[in-house]
Amino acid sequence: MTTRIVRHWQKGYGASYNPDRCRALDCLQVIDSFEDALADWRALNGEDGIAVLTGARHDRGIDYPEATELAKQQPVLLVFGTGHGLADELYKPERPCLFPVRAGRYNHLSVRTAAAIILDRLLGEQGSVLSLP
Repeated sequence: MTTRIVRHWQKGYGASYNPDRCRALDCLQVIDSFEDALADWRALNGEDGIAVLTGARHDRGIDYPEATELAKQQPVLLVFGTGHGLADELYKPERPCLFPVRAGRYNHLSVRTAAAIILDRLLGEQGSVLSLP
């Protein structure tokens, strides 16, 4: 499924329909597992770094000031899921997870909306300590 979608936006009708999306997906690399993706990120990053998960279905987590402090100490890889969230087996006690984004009691947002809110909270107007590639 993933390769079919990527092919549509990079080589199919989507590439001519939306060239900006085509260019944005040029850096995409499909990796089979979370552990492989984490190892690849760490190899590219040159440091151990830490993965911080996101999700709406959990009640434990770290807050944004804690995540910012983590980022001051080491590189942070933010991990977002699909509309169904991340697989339950990824949520391990040793792996930090941000508290869900909530709008009152409602916490089910699209992934792109949640990602935008999370990045704004972490980066803020000052750009914080996190750097984007």
